[in-house]
Amino acid sequence: MLAALDRLRAAFASAFASAATEVALRDENARFLGKKGELTGLLKGLGKLAPEERKQVGELVNVLKRDIETGFDARLAAIRGAAREADLNAAPFDLTLPPRSAPLGHKHPISLVREEVIQIFERLGFAVFDGPDVDLEDNNFTRLGFPPDHPATDMQDSFWTTRGVLLRTHTSNIQ
Repeated sequence: MLAALDRLRAAFASAFASAATEVALRDENARFLGKKGELTGLLKGLGKLAPEERKQVGELVNVLKRDIETGFDARLAAIRGAAREADLNAAPFDLTLPPRSAPLGHKHPISLVREEVIQIFERLGFAVFDGPDVDLEDNNFTRLGFPPDHPATDMQDSFWTTRGVLLRTHTSNIQ
């Protein structure tokens, strides 16, 4: 049992020193201290020893376990420090490069439906025109041939904003 502990003491130091990455180091640590690790296997064999030997070997196992954990922590700090140092000493980021383009999102569902309806009516032969929503009385009625006493010019049929300016009531004034 003591020979196996000595062998593990020599093996964990060289295994940790040869681990170049954090993943490799964690794998080596699991090989020694994991659920099915070598030191865990030795702990299971303590029950077969005589009581006076069990106490002595148990103390040595606990010391070895602390040494393995300390060695793991030290090597992990060294690996992380080396990675940090490599990042700091790497070529600097070129700030003159153009930025990565960010996705701009998507259209609102109402806008998508509106565009689809417009496309349907355009296929049917209709034309779509854009114009001002607020227009002059002259453009909305007089130039379209509405007489001054026409019912559409009544105050209750049109939404007037100020004298002579109203919300467009007809599509004809933009055609």
